[in-house]
Amino acid sequence: MTKFATAVCLILLLSAAAIPAVASDANAFLNASAWQVDYEITFTAASQGSYQAMFGQYEYTTSLERVLNASTLLDLRSGGQSISMLRTAAAQDPSAMSVAEAQKFAMDMMAKIDVTANWMSMGPTIPEDATDQQARDAVISFQESQMGTARLNYTEVIKGDNLVSEMGTPFKSSVRTTYSGSGKVLPAGQISMEMDISTKKYLLMISTGFTDQSEGLVKVEEATHQESSDSPPVDSVKESTAKLDHIPQRIEIDEPTMTQGQAMLLEGTFDPALGKIVGEHKLRAHYEGLNGKTDGIVLVRITMTPRE
Repeated sequence: MTKFATAVCLILLLSAAAIPAVASDANAFLNASAWQVDYEITFTAASQGSYQAMFGQYEYTTSLERVLNASTLLDLRSGGQSISMLRTAAAQDPSAMSVAEAQKFAMDMMAKIDVTANWMSMGPTIPEDATDQQARDAVISFQESQMGTARLNYTEVIKGDNLVSEMGTPFKSSVRTTYSGSGKVLPAGQISMEMDISTKKYLLMISTGFTDQSEGLVKVEEATHQESSDSPPVDSVKESTAKLDHIPQRIEIDEPTMTQGQAMLLEGTFDPALGKIVGEHKLRAHYEGLNGKTDGIVLVRITMTPRE
């Protein structure tokens, strides 16, 4: 057993930490068997620039808005701090702590054990004697309960005003591509929430990602206009369909205090007298778009309601 683990065990077994007094409405939050989490995650991004290609220089602009709406029930409760421990472990390797640092960490965790709790989804309920089909049905039923909706609007315009063809003929070209649509999606990752009623703060782990469950509902239109000095203007339109998770395929969170990749660790405060927790969080993010990295903003709106 490492010195960190040893210190934690000794503190948990031998310490009698003083627990701050808290109001009854805060205790109702802490003792809730489950929390209903309703959330909206909006990602917006835009870019502009130019690049050199075979026929000359092109200029481009892009704009993107993707909105995810979903809800989930966090119905598996445990006391203490789990997300905080993960955050501490991510920031500092526990095995590299001195004995004194490990003891202080364990004492801090023990001092909060009666004023903190965390919740996550219990997942599908599968009886031990379930058949393979019953187990599959339970998983499908659970996934259906987690379904949300997503909406995508993306516009990309590429223009070249001073281009020269292989034959030496000057011409102009513009291509406008749009993606628009909405449909059913399955949010990615496990959502979990931690609460400290002594400080009235919460931590929420949630992901920006999802999997499209309604293929082909995004309409893609590519409108091309081209004109040259030796021929009349040519206009054409191509139509197709795409998945909701086609653009962007991945959103990367840039905040240094957040977890890597698409997962976010949100921290906020709450007032138990309101009977629910309402929060709004804004984070810097990016995705790999036309001509490389495209910066954007993730806006998360959440409403969390205690359930018995």
